[in-house]
Amino acid sequence: MNVFTSAADAVDSIIAGNVQPTDVCSALPKTASLARAANRFRTKTRPNHPQTLDFEIQLDHMPQDFLRGDVSSTNSRHLIFVTDRQLQLLSNAKTWLVACLL
Repeated sequence: MNVFTSAADAVDSIIAGNVQPTDVCSALPKTASLARAANRFRTKTRPNHPQTLDFEIQLDHMPQDFLRGDVSSTNSRHLIFVTDRQLQLLSNAKTWLVACLL
C-alpha cells in the first residue's frame, strides 16, 4: 500500500505482527525471499521508465511537494527534487555542491 516503504521493512513488520518467536519453523520462507517476491509484485504498480524527455510526471508516485522544478530546453530536461528540510539546510550552507546525473 505504501510505495515509499521498502519491501524488506514491510515484510519485517508483517512478520513481527503475525508470527511469534516460538512459532518460527523451517518451513517459513526467509525474509529476504519474501522481500524479493514483494518487490516483484510491486513492479506492476510502478510507472514505466521514460523513453523520451517529454514524459508526464506522475506525482502520485512521489512525496507531496518533492518536485520543485521542471526546466526544459530543446534537447534537455532538468527536474529539481528537494524536501523542505533540504531547502532549510541549503539556506544555511556557505558552499553548495550540485550533482548532475546523466
